[in-house]
Amino acid sequence: MDTKKLLRKVIADGLVLEATHFPELGLPDTPNLKNGKVRDNYFLGDELLIVTTDRVSAFDVNMRQGLPFKGYVLAEQTAHMFKFVGDLGVRHHLKERMTPVCFKTIRAEPGKIEWVFRRHLYGSAWRDVRDGKFAEKYGFEIKPDMVVDGKIRKGCRLEQTICTPTTKAEEGHDIPLTEEKATELYGKSPAEYDDVETKYRALFDRVYDYMQNRGIIVPDTKFEEGFVDDEPILIDEIFTSDSSRFWPAETYIAKLHSGEDQIAMDKEYLRQWLINSGFKNQGVDLPVPVRVKTMMGYLNALKRMTSKTGNQLNRELNQYYEMMKDAGGPEMMIYQILLDRGMISGCCAVILAGSGSDLDYGKKETKRLFKTLEELKVPHSSAVVSGHKDPDRLVKLVKWADKYPGDMVFIDLTGMSNGKGPTTAGGLTSRPVLFCHSSEEDPNGTDLYSSINVPRGVPLGVYNGGINTALAAAQILGIKHPELLENVNKYKAGQRARGVEDSMKFGGSYRPG
Repeated sequence: MDTKKLLRKVIADGLVLEATHFPELGLPDTPNLKNGKVRDNYFLGDELLIVTTDRVSAFDVNMRQGLPFKGYVLAEQTAHMFKFVGDLGVRHHLKERMTPVCFKTIRAEPGKIEWVFRRHLYGSAWRDVRDGKFAEKYGFEIKPDMVVDGKIRKGCRLEQTICTPTTKAEEGHDIPLTEEKATELYGKSPAEYDDVETKYRALFDRVYDYMQNRGIIVPDTKFEEGFVDDEPILIDEIFTSDSSRFWPAETYIAKLHSGEDQIAMDKEYLRQWLINSGFKNQGVDLPVPVRVKTMMGYLNALKRMTSKTGNQLNRELNQYYEMMKDAGGPEMMIYQILLDRGMISGCCAVILAGSGSDLDYGKKETKRLFKTLEELKVPHSSAVVSGHKDPDRLVKLVKWADKYPGDMVFIDLTGMSNGKGPTTAGGLTSRPVLFCHSSEEDPNGTDLYSSINVPRGVPLGVYNGGINTALAAAQILGIKHPELLENVNKYKAGQRARGVEDSMKFGGSYRPG
């Protein structure tokens, strides 16, 4: 199947990976998952599991549809370029490629500076120069003697690479920084800041020449830096079609002299389409032709960067397509590989707490629930959502978690009147839903009433106490995961042994045998 047909086929078959759902490794409202604009980051102790999705953003806004194969292309570019800079002796966070779109990396503390380097004036930099705003944002002017032919115009090449650092805003566009502000934010002396900037500028220049020899011009790029024990390390991605602009070298001069836009091998085509469509800083629906056209640029860049032939790349894409299709989708493909590699166990308990206080270990049954789940080694995650106060979010959260491709039970952890347990069990999921009262055992059933007295067709399992709820979860999941049943049997054997010891100690009549 040729590339354009294949891209359309991926869209038609619903094989675009726009999100991942592995609750065992994290859910919203927990520290175990961070969704970036493109990547899903799962925290695993000192490591990160980074999944490169097919989501696409422009002007710091995510679009409503992703691009077919985008995650695969970015992963290929990332692996290729991190190997290149690693061979140059530059430290980076990538450790192992777990799946075609998934990496295990070093967990680093993200820095506050994004190092943006430019060899050509294009995009926002060109617009700022044209509108007289560049010096105000970055603290220096672009003068004719800084340009190769002395003529400042869109796409012109600079005599020397310049640095235009930014920092991330809470929301919206990155914030441009002058060198003085960047140095202050970096938290080092001016000399140390200059040393880092010089090192990264030299790296950019080295890659600029490398890419030009492969028919690619890199007008600009950005580096994200993290810190491990206060030592800097490159993180995220480098020299991909998301973090850089790429142009075909053979058409550059003609486009420059004619004043036309350069041919994009990145998401610049999408950016221009958005501008021409009256983009208003919100996600939009992307027509299939726009998604295909944008991805053709990405694939062209990958082909040149890696020196792969068109036929070779097309074979690899077809193989990846068949792999996704055979697995039942890209997420199931990732799941199966991670399962085979022992990264995930394939089962989990998802705890839905009615409020933040329900997760407080000061509440007796909350503490018992979590301690017993941990003792039984049941993978679990938690999220806070109120069935009474925020039913829309409950629906969204349960539907999201329900996509988990492994075996799962929901545990409704609630204090007083229970709304989300019956709602979840009645219409939001076909997974088992168990109820656990968070505060203390309720022998009179006063607070359990709203969980027990439910209509027919609402199979909510009600357990009086955290220990029994955890045991029930382990036994249900243990139907397909016998290691959990072994843990349950050990737990119960321990209870029996303690019972025997107690009966002997206090003069009970029971005798073993």
